Amino acid sequence: LPLGGDLRTEDFRTREAMFECMWYARRFMQENLPFWEMVPADGLLTGEASDFGGGEVFAKAGQIYAIYLPNANPPGTLNLNGIVGEFTLQWYNPRNGLFVGNTRIINGGSSVTLGPPPNNENGDWVVLIKRPFSCPRVATAAETSAAPATSALSSEAYQLFLPNIIRQC
Repeated sequence: LPLGGDLRTEDFRTREAMFECMWYARRFMQENLPFWEMVPADGLLTGEASDFGGGEVFAKAGQIYAIYLPNANPPGTLNLNGIVGEFTLQWYNPRNGLFVGNTRIINGGSSVTLGPPPNNENGDWVVLIKRPFSCPRVATAAETSAAPATSALSSEAYQLFLPNIIRQC
């Protein structure tokens, strides 16, 4: 923002970078998370950098975990004790809206070290840990009304691609 800010918001170009980051965050949530079924679970993450309050975990226990790391050096470990089976781990760059690096297969049942991000270790990153492909479902009317702006869009996206997904299941 310019010195002193733009208190009258006459020039939205000063906020362009922020708007872009918000678009990436919204798209990430719509396309990757059943967010209406998830809850904060920050206690599952330990050993991460404490910058900006440390990492944040959003989870649907046993199924999917989105971990935001304001500083990914060190990234920490996620407690998956008692949750057996395979998961995929992907790094998402919230600054450009892209998944980066190779997808890793990890096993639950114990604490899992997240490992370093593909690059820029001191930057912010999102780690997406989820069960391998399973058939998604369309949000119910109750879920859609609980978060109307984003659930409805997510539901529409599922409905558009549902026939293709069903053929794969």
